[in-house]
Amino acid sequence: MNFIRPELQALMWRWREVALLVSIILISVYFFVTGAGLIRVITIGLIIIGLAFLYPAIRQARAVSPTVSVGVVEITERRIRYLGPETGSEISANDLDMVQIESRDENDTSGEVTWVFTDIYGQSMLIPSGAEGARALLDAVSSLPGADLDAVVRAMGYPQRTLFTIWKKST
Repeated sequence: MNFIRPELQALMWRWREVALLVSIILISVYFFVTGAGLIRVITIGLIIIGLAFLYPAIRQARAVSPTVSVGVVEITERRIRYLGPETGSEISANDLDMVQIESRDENDTSGEVTWVFTDIYGQSMLIPSGAEGARALLDAVSSLPGADLDAVVRAMGYPQRTLFTIWKKST
């Protein structure tokens, strides 16, 4: 028997890393205040590590789409693959020319945020942010030099349909 609504359960699952890090930081602060000697040294280390991982965890939680859509994303050996219900495509990270995110219009309930990967040959691959495995796209894009990861968060919450450029290959 499930006592938690599915929407709340999905929200809690999305923010689980942030909740874990905040818990570690708060417990470490408690032991720092009440402890002495070696305990204080260890808790300072835990507080610093927790704070270092907190901002990326918040960004990751905010960048994940709460909607679930069709398709599966696979990322292996610098290749991004999307397997949709009717089509599929694949782009090598080495051939990427531009990465964009198309935000959704808040009045359009059927639309969702879409990742747009364009390669050097002009081919585009569209990946819905709610596809299974799409959470790994943020990790893949973060490895690109000069990627604007804050634009991902802005795109996820933007109320109008707009293209946000996350990364563009320097010429």
